Amino acid sequence: MGELKIPKTADRAERWDKRGKQGRKMMVRANHFPAQIRLKTVFHYDVKFRTTFRRENRLSDKDLFVRAFTELKRTSDRLSPHRFRIIFDGWAIAYSTMRLPFGSGDTFEGSVTVPVVEDIPNKTVTVKITLNLAREVDMEGALHQYSAEGSTATRPQVTIKTY
Repeated sequence: MGELKIPKTADRAERWDKRGKQGRKMMVRANHFPAQIRLKTVFHYDVKFRTTFRRENRLSDKDLFVRAFTELKRTSDRLSPHRFRIIFDGWAIAYSTMRLPFGSGDTFEGSVTVPVVEDIPNKTVTVKITLNLAREVDMEGALHQYSAEGSTATRPQVTIKTY
């Protein structure tokens, strides 16, 4: 671990001007942080991917699925206006702060073509993506349940990434 050295200055205004300009970027991990959530309901969607590969989906396809889902959010007429309200876990679940406008029914299917590998744009794969509304999550109830049961040391801690 290194030591962060902050120069001492007598003038408070000078210190205020230098804030955020000295030091180095670092990642901080925490197992507890305060959060205020004003949302009453979050919509949980199951996400399925079908590719043109002649094999089952693998965990190593996660990067491909993230890029495909991001491209679908960017290009789909139904999802694009709401793309900043949708988060994706990278494998099979998406959440939205609103019920997505799929037209009739609770299922949406879309198709995108993306590079198999991000840095090699000439080799592409077509990915068909299906979103199906799984349920509406009552945030107040979910937070209450988490504070009652989810914060014990007996449960494994995992890093949560959303895309």
